[in-house]
Amino acid sequence: MEDSLITRGRERPQKTVRETIKKDIEISDLNQNMVSEGKLWRFVGIGIAEKMKEVVGMVVSNKMQKSVVVAVDRLFHHKMFNRYIKRTSKFMAHDENNLCNIGDRVRLDSSRPLSKRKHWVVAEILKKARIYVPPSATVSENASSNSVRATSTS
Repeated sequence: MEDSLITRGRERPQKTVRETIKKDIEISDLNQNMVSEGKLWRFVGIGIAEKMKEVVGMVVSNKMQKSVVVAVDRLFHHKMFNRYIKRTSKFMAHDENNLCNIGDRVRLDSSRPLSKRKHWVVAEILKKARIYVPPSATVSENASSNSVRATSTS
């Protein structure tokens, strides 16, 4: 009797007991894999999970120790306006060696929650920002003295 299909109501076939147990075993195996990898997973449906997507963004703040704030832009199509709209999300990410500066383009990987708001890790710096370094005082003094000499000789 266990293997026969159970019908209720409108004679709709229901799952057998063995199929239900088999599905529960598959779900528990999936949960074990999620714990062993240590990555963040997004649950799509009952027993279905997928790894969170890597994101690419721009560093907007590095004032904290071993943490950065990364702004991630995304485009989506608005059906009523028939236009693409840009939305920005800010994520806090872990930067172990404090290598990121403001303006760097970085790739973030998901991780276990490291604090209340921080569950991303900086995987790599894709492009370093060009940082303006003002010329030193000795160089600027030499340049100004050369310009004074040029004007006095003419």
